[in-house]
Amino acid sequence: MDAETPIRRGTEAFHANTSWYVKWNMRWTVKSRSCEVIDITARINVTITLPKWVGYGNAGSRDKREWDRFYQILVAHENGHKALAVEAGEKVEQEILSMGPKENCTLLKRAANRLGQKIIEEYNARSERYDRETDHGKKPGAKIP
Repeated sequence: MDAETPIRRGTEAFHANTSWYVKWNMRWTVKSRSCEVIDITARINVTITLPKWVGYGNAGSRDKREWDRFYQILVAHENGHKALAVEAGEKVEQEILSMGPKENCTLLKRAANRLGQKIIEEYNARSERYDRETDHGKKPGAKIP
């Protein structure tokens, strides 16, 4: 599998991958000499890439059971990354919506985008830590950080 996988980081090969991004749109209102967020919607796009065993249908029952066990662990691990992405989007919405007013809408938009980006960076770091702590899903019973 290592030789066939298209998922690589440097010289390391991986059997699955989850990539995600969060994009947000805000609405704001101008109040006497200030600008305030009144609504925000974060969209989370998650792509999970998993392996496919082309010869599965022709394999023996023992090999199929082993593959199925491996695949379930892999899916569970990648779903952990997905859960972090969803949590990141929710936190972006909560934190930006609760931001206080700024003296103008340009400052508000800049502050909101900085805050959102900071949250995304935090969750990217959590996702990397999740991989380290679970050895990319190889350690049983690993939890999402």
